[in-house]
Amino acid sequence: MSVEDENTIDKPGRANGLRKDLAEALYDIKPKFLRCPGGNNIEGQSVSTRWKWWETLGPLENRPGRVGDWGYYNTDGLGLMEYLYWCEDMEMEPLLAVYAGYSLDGTSYPLSDMDEVLAEILGELEFCLGDVSTKWGSYRAELGHPEPFAIRYVEIGNEDWFSSTYPYRFNYLYPALKQAYPDITFLSTAYDENANGNNNPYSNYTIDLPLNSGWDYHVYSVSLACPPVAILGY
Repeated sequence: MSVEDENTIDKPGRANGLRKDLAEALYDIKPKFLRCPGGNNIEGQSVSTRWKWWETLGPLENRPGRVGDWGYYNTDGLGLMEYLYWCEDMEMEPLLAVYAGYSLDGTSYPLSDMDEVLAEILGELEFCLGDVSTKWGSYRAELGHPEPFAIRYVEIGNEDWFSSTYPYRFNYLYPALKQAYPDITFLSTAYDENANGNNNPYSNYTIDLPLNSGWDYHVYSVSLACPPVAILGY
């Protein structure tokens, strides 16, 4: 099944837009935000098959695609630009999730190589928010959107309580990203899930959440006493 077509709710005829029937059904429930491009989708089954945002841009025939996380091939026809247009057209707040150096096969970037991960994120944010005088802001303009997109929330990784390495990865990325984009609220994907080694026998940590940061907490079991939760993911 494809979600891609030539129509969206507010921009009929937008190239590579969402399929009209699916878009209308979603628009009718008035979603307030979209976490994109998802969770496991950014991590990939391996580092080589992670979400490489720059490879999801431009003409469809030039996008290499990759092996997906669930046994089928991703064309990446629904790329970064399509996600951002989706948010614009449906007036949703984008919650941009970025690759933070961990993939589903358990591989983590070592601390010595985290500068590569940081550069990847900064490039993505420059594409979304940069002036047209910048490398990636210029490319965004070339693709038809000279104005920066509205990005106020960025999630550093996805469900990193599955990993024992998030403390050094988060502590490396957060200060640099906050310095570069002080007006963005950055979200951690772990807090106290691994306190006392609750979920991971190889870890025992709590993330110290900086002032004005956030935490994306995923609940996989609910009870009648549970407050409302957001159901999302890809």
